[in-house]
Amino acid sequence: MQQPALSSLPTELGLTNRSLLAECLKQLPQDSIEAEAASDDRQQKQWASPTLGR
Repeated sequence: MQQPALSSLPTELGLTNRSLLAECLKQLPQDSIEAEAASDDRQQKQWASPTLGR
């Protein structure tokens, strides 16, 4: 029996992108989610900096 392609697996399981993301986030440790959010915030502030000329 042939295994389904990985890209079609979420669709076959009835998962949408949003529910798939939510499931992934549940499996991550809370501190890694907070660290990623802090990193995103720092990058956003850096790119919004007036020294970049934007």
